[in-house]
Amino acid sequence: MTPNANGAEADGRASNTALNRMHGQAFARYFHSHMSAGQSNLRIRTNSAVHRQTKLAARWRLPRQWSLHARYRLSAAGGEQMPRSGGGSSRLDLSVSKKLSQGRAEMVLGVSNSLSNNAVVDSSAGKGGSGETSARTLFASVQVRF
Repeated sequence: MTPNANGAEADGRASNTALNRMHGQAFARYFHSHMSAGQSNLRIRTNSAVHRQTKLAARWRLPRQWSLHARYRLSAAGGEQMPRSGGGSSRLDLSVSKKLSQGRAEMVLGVSNSLSNNAVVDSSAGKGGSGETSARTLFASVQVRF
């Protein structure tokens, strides 16, 4: 626990593991944190802190410079239970990429939050923060190294 002058406390723990093979990679992470403002009238400049989060990610390398990517995140804020109990949230991002120009560029096509049934984009998206939306989103990008 790390207390501050106003009595707030925060602590957290994380566990990571990764596996690298010739044809792919896998990654798993579990994170647990706790935050208490101490005084109920304190103004805090943050969204509700994630209390527990599990992330799984995998990348499969295919022939001809193609790759498949999958990322799954299961999280609960504050005192929420994980989604299997009715609270929290989950997210699955899927994409496919192709290296171009002898590895100096990469084209990516994918879908973010593919499990979402939400047809309305959160109006606060794009006003700072991570830029994530609550609705399913198709995307395309090209990254160039120079």
